[in-house]
Amino acid sequence: MHFLVIFVMTLCVALMGAVGPAKAEVAGAYLAGQHALRHDDNPQAADYLAEVLALDPDNDRLRQALVLVSAMSGDMDAAAIHAEPLVAKKADDEVLHLVTMLRDVRMAEFQQAKNSLASVPNPLTFLLVSAWLEAAQGDYDQALGLVAPVGDDSAEDLLRRYMTGCLLFLQGRFDEALAEFSEVVRFPSGLKTRALLASAEVLRQQGDRSLLRGFLKGHENDFARVRVVEDKFGNLQLPTILPRRPVDGVAESFRAMALLLSREDTAQRVLLFDRASLYLRPQQPELRLELALALMDLDARDEASSMLQSIKMDPHYGWLAVTELAFIEAEGGKMDDA
Repeated sequence: MHFLVIFVMTLCVALMGAVGPAKAEVAGAYLAGQHALRHDDNPQAADYLAEVLALDPDNDRLRQALVLVSAMSGDMDAAAIHAEPLVAKKADDEVLHLVTMLRDVRMAEFQQAKNSLASVPNPLTFLLVSAWLEAAQGDYDQALGLVAPVGDDSAEDLLRRYMTGCLLFLQGRFDEALAEFSEVVRFPSGLKTRALLASAEVLRQQGDRSLLRGFLKGHENDFARVRVVEDKFGNLQLPTILPRRPVDGVAESFRAMALLLSREDTAQRVLLFDRASLYLRPQQPELRLELALALMDLDARDEASSMLQSIKMDPHYGWLAVTELAFIEAEGGKMDDA
Protein backbone atom coordinates (compact mmCIF):
# COMPACT_ATOMS: atom_id res chain seq x y z
CA MET A 1 0.00 0.00 0.00
CA HIS A 2 1.35 3.45 -0.91
CA PHE A 3 2.66 5.57 1.96
CA LEU A 4 0.20 8.30 0.98
CA VAL A 5 -2.79 6.01 1.54
CA ILE A 6 -1.34 4.80 4.84
CA PHE A 7 -0.72 8.36 5.97
CA VAL A 8 -4.25 9.52 5.22
CA MET A 9 -5.77 6.41 6.76
CA THR A 10 -4.21 7.38 10.09
CA LEU A 11 -6.62 10.29 10.14
CA CYS A 12 -9.62 7.98 10.23
CA VAL A 13 -9.96 7.66 14.00
CA ALA A 14 -9.71 11.40 14.57
CA LEU A 15 -12.21 12.19 11.84
CA MET A 16 -14.69 9.56 12.94
CA GLY A 17 -14.47 11.07 16.38
CA ALA A 18 -15.40 14.55 15.18
CA VAL A 19 -18.13 16.23 17.19
CA GLY A 20 -21.02 18.43 16.18
CA PRO A 21 -23.58 18.30 13.39
CA ALA A 22 -20.94 18.04 10.68
CA LYS A 23 -19.76 14.63 11.90
CA ALA A 24 -21.54 12.60 9.21
CA GLU A 25 -20.41 14.97 6.46
CA VAL A 26 -16.82 14.78 7.65
CA ALA A 27 -16.88 11.00 7.77
CA GLY A 28 -18.57 10.69 4.38
CA ALA A 29 -16.20 13.02 2.58
CA TYR A 30 -13.23 11.39 4.27
CA LEU A 31 -14.28 7.89 3.21
CA ALA A 32 -14.82 9.11 -0.36
CA GLY A 33 -11.34 10.62 -0.33
CA GLN A 34 -9.87 7.42 1.07
CA HIS A 35 -11.56 5.44 -1.71
CA ALA A 36 -10.07 7.79 -4.31
CA LEU A 37 -6.61 7.37 -2.79
CA ARG A 38 -6.88 3.59 -2.91
CA HIS A 39 -7.46 3.95 -6.64
CA ASP A 40 -4.57 6.43 -7.07
CA ASP A 41 -7.01 9.19 -8.01
CA ASN A 42 -5.13 12.07 -6.40
CA PRO A 43 -7.21 14.92 -7.93
CA GLN A 44 -10.47 13.36 -6.72
CA ALA A 45 -8.94 12.62 -3.32
CA ALA A 46 -7.83 16.25 -3.03
CA ASP A 47 -11.37 17.44 -3.73
CA TYR A 48 -12.86 15.24 -1.03
CA LEU A 49 -10.17 16.03 1.53
CA ALA A 50 -10.69 19.74 0.87
CA GLU A 51 -14.34 19.21 1.77
CA VAL A 52 -13.31 17.53 4.99
CA LEU A 53 -10.89 20.32 5.84
CA ALA A 54 -13.61 22.93 5.31
CA LEU A 55 -15.62 21.12 7.99
CA ASP A 56 -12.64 20.54 10.27
CA PRO A 57 -10.26 23.47 9.54
CA ASP A 58 -8.11 23.03 12.66
CA ASN A 59 -7.06 19.49 11.81
CA ASP A 60 -3.37 19.94 11.00
CA ARG A 61 -2.80 16.30 10.07
CA LEU A 62 -5.62 16.49 7.57
CA ARG A 63 -4.21 19.72 6.15
CA GLN A 64 -0.81 18.08 5.81
CA ALA A 65 -2.39 15.17 3.91
CA LEU A 66 -4.26 17.58 1.65
CA VAL A 67 -1.02 19.40 0.81
CA LEU A 68 0.57 16.13 -0.24
CA VAL A 69 -2.40 14.92 -2.27
CA SER A 70 -2.75 18.30 -4.01
CA ALA A 71 0.93 18.27 -4.92
CA MET A 72 0.71 14.71 -6.22
CA SER A 73 -2.21 15.74 -8.43
CA GLY A 74 -0.17 18.63 -9.85
CA ASP A 75 -2.05 21.48 -8.18
CA MET A 76 0.98 23.11 -6.59
CA ASP A 77 -0.79 26.44 -6.10
CA ALA A 78 -3.50 24.81 -4.00
CA ALA A 79 -0.88 22.78 -2.15
CA ALA A 80 1.07 25.94 -1.30
CA ILE A 81 -2.08 27.71 -0.09
CA HIS A 82 -3.02 24.79 2.16
CA ALA A 83 0.58 24.64 3.42
CA GLU A 84 0.67 28.26 4.61
CA PRO A 85 -0.83 27.73 8.11
CA LEU A 86 1.48 24.78 8.74
CA VAL A 87 4.55 26.64 7.50
CA ALA A 88 3.62 29.50 9.82
CA LYS A 89 3.61 26.99 12.67
CA LYS A 90 7.07 25.82 11.55
CA ALA A 91 5.81 22.31 10.86
CA ASP A 92 8.58 19.88 9.99
CA ASP A 93 7.51 18.33 6.69
CA GLU A 94 9.45 18.29 3.42
CA VAL A 95 6.47 18.62 1.08
CA LEU A 96 5.11 21.71 2.87
CA HIS A 97 8.31 23.63 2.24
CA LEU A 98 8.82 22.12 -1.20
CA VAL A 99 5.49 23.35 -2.58
CA THR A 100 6.01 26.75 -0.94
CA MET A 101 9.42 27.03 -2.58
CA LEU A 102 8.01 26.00 -5.97
CA ARG A 103 5.39 28.72 -5.82
CA ASP A 104 8.04 31.27 -4.86
CA VAL A 105 10.16 30.23 -7.85
CA ARG A 106 7.25 30.41 -10.26
CA MET A 107 6.42 33.90 -8.99
CA ALA A 108 10.10 34.91 -9.44
CA GLU A 109 10.39 35.60 -5.70
CA PHE A 110 13.89 34.17 -5.66
CA GLN A 111 15.04 35.40 -2.26
CA GLN A 112 11.85 34.11 -0.68
CA ALA A 113 12.41 30.83 -2.53
CA LYS A 114 15.83 30.59 -0.89
CA ASN A 115 14.22 31.03 2.51
CA SER A 116 11.69 28.30 1.77
CA LEU A 117 14.36 26.02 0.33
CA ALA A 118 16.35 26.25 3.56
CA SER A 119 13.65 24.14 5.22
CA VAL A 120 13.70 21.40 2.57
CA PRO A 121 15.72 18.55 4.15
CA ASN A 122 16.66 16.71 0.94
CA PRO A 123 20.33 17.70 0.39
CA LEU A 124 20.32 17.01 -3.36
CA THR A 125 17.18 19.06 -3.94
CA PHE A 126 18.71 21.84 -1.85
CA LEU A 127 21.95 21.73 -3.84
CA LEU A 128 20.47 21.78 -7.34
CA VAL A 129 17.76 24.33 -6.68
CA SER A 130 20.20 26.56 -4.80
CA ALA A 131 22.43 26.67 -7.88
CA TRP A 132 19.60 27.83 -10.11
CA LEU A 133 18.44 30.41 -7.58
CA GLU A 134 21.96 31.85 -7.62
CA ALA A 135 21.79 31.95 -11.41
CA ALA A 136 18.39 33.64 -11.22
CA GLN A 137 20.03 36.38 -9.16
CA GLY A 138 22.87 36.73 -11.65
CA ASP A 139 25.66 34.83 -9.88
CA TYR A 140 26.59 32.11 -12.36
CA ASP A 141 30.03 31.58 -10.83
CA GLN A 142 28.41 30.70 -7.50
CA ALA A 143 25.87 28.50 -9.29
CA LEU A 144 28.58 26.57 -11.13
CA GLY A 145 30.57 26.22 -7.94
CA LEU A 146 27.63 24.64 -6.14
CA VAL A 147 27.14 21.90 -8.75
CA ALA A 148 30.78 21.39 -9.71
CA PRO A 149 31.36 17.66 -10.42
CA VAL A 150 33.37 15.78 -7.83
CA GLY A 151 34.56 13.12 -10.28
CA ASP A 152 33.41 9.96 -8.51
CA ASP A 153 30.95 8.94 -11.28
CA SER A 154 28.15 8.50 -8.74
CA ALA A 155 24.51 9.28 -9.49
CA GLU A 156 24.96 12.61 -7.74
CA ASP A 157 28.03 13.35 -9.85
CA LEU A 158 26.04 12.66 -13.03
CA LEU A 159 23.42 15.14 -11.84
CA ARG A 160 26.11 17.68 -11.07
CA ARG A 161 27.62 17.29 -14.53
CA TYR A 162 24.25 17.51 -16.23
CA MET A 163 23.29 20.65 -14.31
CA THR A 164 26.72 22.15 -15.00
CA GLY A 165 26.13 21.56 -18.70
CA CYS A 166 22.71 23.24 -18.48
CA LEU A 167 24.18 26.29 -16.75
CA LEU A 168 27.00 26.53 -19.30
CA PHE A 169 24.50 26.29 -22.15
CA LEU A 170 22.50 29.16 -20.69
CA GLN A 171 25.71 31.21 -20.68
CA GLY A 172 26.41 30.38 -24.32
CA ARG A 173 29.45 28.25 -23.46
CA PHE A 174 28.44 25.50 -25.86
CA ASP A 175 31.68 23.52 -26.16
CA GLU A 176 32.02 23.27 -22.38
CA ALA A 177 28.37 22.27 -22.04
CA LEU A 178 28.80 19.57 -24.66
CA ALA A 179 31.81 18.18 -22.80
CA GLU A 180 29.76 17.83 -19.60
CA PHE A 181 26.88 16.11 -21.38
CA SER A 182 29.33 13.75 -23.06
CA GLU A 183 30.55 12.64 -19.64
CA VAL A 184 26.97 11.91 -18.54
CA VAL A 185 26.34 9.85 -21.67
CA ARG A 186 29.31 7.59 -20.90
CA PHE A 187 27.39 5.86 -18.09
CA PRO A 188 24.14 3.88 -18.32
CA SER A 189 21.60 5.81 -16.28
CA GLY A 190 18.18 7.36 -16.48
CA LEU A 191 19.89 10.57 -17.57
CA LYS A 192 21.64 9.14 -20.62
CA THR A 193 18.90 9.80 -23.18
CA ARG A 194 18.25 13.21 -21.65
CA ALA A 195 21.93 14.11 -21.99
CA LEU A 196 21.93 12.89 -25.60
CA LEU A 197 18.95 15.12 -26.39
CA ALA A 198 20.75 18.00 -24.69
CA SER A 199 23.90 17.30 -26.72
CA ALA A 200 21.90 17.34 -29.95
CA GLU A 201 20.36 20.63 -28.93
CA VAL A 202 23.80 22.14 -28.33
CA LEU A 203 25.01 20.91 -31.73
CA ARG A 204 21.99 22.44 -33.40
CA GLN A 205 22.68 25.72 -31.61
CA GLN A 206 26.24 25.64 -32.93
CA GLY A 207 24.86 25.44 -36.48
CA ASP A 208 26.88 22.52 -37.89
CA ARG A 209 24.23 20.58 -39.83
CA SER A 210 26.46 17.72 -40.93
CA LEU A 211 27.81 17.18 -37.42
CA LEU A 212 24.29 17.15 -36.00
CA ARG A 213 23.05 14.71 -38.63
CA GLY A 214 25.97 12.41 -37.93
CA PHE A 215 25.31 12.58 -34.20
CA LEU A 216 21.64 11.71 -34.64
CA LYS A 217 22.50 8.87 -37.00
CA GLY A 218 24.98 7.46 -34.52
CA HIS A 219 22.38 7.48 -31.74
CA GLU A 220 19.25 6.68 -33.74
CA ASN A 221 18.24 3.90 -31.34
CA ASP A 222 18.32 6.35 -28.44
CA PHE A 223 16.10 8.76 -30.38
CA ALA A 224 13.57 6.12 -31.49
CA ARG A 225 10.69 7.87 -29.71
CA VAL A 226 11.57 11.33 -30.98
CA ARG A 227 10.49 12.43 -34.43
CA VAL A 228 13.12 14.79 -35.83
CA VAL A 229 11.67 17.13 -38.46
CA GLU A 230 13.10 19.67 -40.89
CA ASP A 231 11.95 23.20 -41.49
CA LYS A 232 11.60 24.64 -45.00
CA PHE A 233 15.27 25.63 -44.98
CA GLY A 234 16.45 22.10 -44.23
CA ASN A 235 17.28 22.83 -40.59
CA LEU A 236 16.64 19.98 -38.19
CA GLN A 237 14.08 20.75 -35.50
CA LEU A 238 14.56 19.11 -32.10
CA PRO A 239 12.64 19.06 -28.82
CA THR A 240 13.51 21.88 -26.43
CA ILE A 241 15.16 20.25 -23.44
CA LEU A 242 17.73 22.70 -22.15
CA PRO A 243 16.73 25.63 -19.91
CA ARG A 244 16.23 29.05 -21.46
CA ARG A 245 15.98 30.79 -18.07
CA PRO A 246 16.85 29.87 -14.48
CA VAL A 247 13.25 28.93 -13.62
CA ASP A 248 13.48 26.33 -16.40
CA GLY A 249 16.66 25.15 -14.72
CA VAL A 250 14.81 24.47 -11.47
CA ALA A 251 12.23 22.54 -13.48
CA GLU A 252 14.98 20.57 -15.21
CA SER A 253 16.53 19.76 -11.83
CA PHE A 254 13.36 18.00 -10.72
CA ARG A 255 13.02 16.22 -14.06
CA ALA A 256 16.62 15.03 -13.89
CA MET A 257 16.24 13.77 -10.31
CA ALA A 258 13.07 11.91 -11.29
CA LEU A 259 14.87 10.23 -14.18
CA LEU A 260 17.55 8.89 -11.85
CA LEU A 261 15.12 7.52 -9.28
CA SER A 262 13.96 3.92 -9.39
CA ARG A 263 10.33 4.06 -10.46
CA GLU A 264 9.58 0.76 -8.79
CA ASP A 265 10.81 1.81 -5.36
CA THR A 266 9.99 5.52 -5.35
CA ALA A 267 7.12 5.88 -7.80
CA GLN A 268 5.36 8.55 -5.77
CA ARG A 269 8.48 10.69 -5.40
CA VAL A 270 9.07 10.38 -9.15
CA LEU A 271 5.50 11.55 -9.76
CA LEU A 272 5.91 14.43 -7.29
CA PHE A 273 9.16 15.60 -8.92
CA ASP A 274 7.70 15.33 -12.42
CA ARG A 275 4.65 17.31 -11.32
CA ALA A 276 6.98 19.94 -9.86
CA SER A 277 8.90 20.17 -13.13
CA LEU A 278 5.75 20.56 -15.20
CA TYR A 279 4.39 23.19 -12.82
CA LEU A 280 7.45 25.38 -13.39
CA ARG A 281 7.79 24.65 -17.11
CA PRO A 282 4.44 23.61 -18.62
CA GLN A 283 5.72 23.37 -22.20
CA GLN A 284 7.37 19.96 -21.90
CA PRO A 285 5.74 17.57 -24.40
CA GLU A 286 8.09 14.71 -23.53
CA LEU A 287 7.27 15.00 -19.83
CA ARG A 288 3.55 15.24 -20.57
CA LEU A 289 3.85 12.01 -22.53
CA GLU A 290 5.69 10.26 -19.70
CA LEU A 291 3.20 11.49 -17.12
CA ALA A 292 0.32 10.31 -19.29
CA LEU A 293 1.84 6.84 -19.50
CA ALA A 294 2.34 6.78 -15.73
CA LEU A 295 -1.26 7.87 -15.21
CA MET A 296 -2.47 5.13 -17.53
CA ASP A 297 -0.63 2.62 -15.34
CA LEU A 298 -2.53 4.08 -12.38
CA ASP A 299 -5.77 3.72 -14.37
CA ALA A 300 -6.26 7.51 -14.34
CA ARG A 301 -7.48 7.41 -17.93
CA ASP A 302 -9.28 10.74 -18.02
CA GLU A 303 -6.28 12.78 -16.91
CA ALA A 304 -3.96 10.72 -19.10
CA SER A 305 -6.20 11.35 -22.10
CA SER A 306 -6.33 15.07 -21.37
CA MET A 307 -2.55 15.23 -21.15
CA LEU A 308 -2.13 13.32 -24.41
CA GLN A 309 -4.65 15.58 -26.14
CA SER A 310 -2.52 18.57 -25.15
CA ILE A 311 0.49 17.30 -27.12
CA LYS A 312 -1.03 15.44 -30.06
CA MET A 313 -0.01 18.25 -32.42
CA ASP A 314 3.57 18.33 -31.14
CA PRO A 315 5.94 17.64 -34.06
CA HIS A 316 8.24 15.43 -32.01
CA TYR A 317 6.01 13.44 -29.65
CA GLY A 318 2.55 13.98 -31.12
CA TRP A 319 2.64 10.73 -33.08
CA LEU A 320 3.11 8.77 -29.85
CA ALA A 321 0.35 10.74 -28.15
CA VAL A 322 -2.06 9.90 -30.97
CA THR A 323 -1.09 6.23 -30.73
CA GLU A 324 -1.73 6.15 -26.98
CA LEU A 325 -5.04 7.99 -27.39
CA ALA A 326 -6.15 5.35 -29.88
CA PHE A 327 -5.18 2.67 -27.37
CA ILE A 328 -7.28 4.34 -24.67
CA GLU A 329 -10.28 4.54 -27.01
CA ALA A 330 -9.87 0.89 -28.00
CA GLU A 331 -9.65 -0.21 -24.38
CA GLY A 332 -12.84 1.70 -23.70
CA GLY A 333 -14.61 -0.18 -26.46
CA LYS A 334 -14.69 2.79 -28.86
CA MET A 335 -13.11 1.00 -31.79
CA ASP A 336 -14.43 3.45 -34.39
CA ASP A 337 -12.89 6.41 -32.53
CA ALA A 338 -9.63 4.49 -32.15
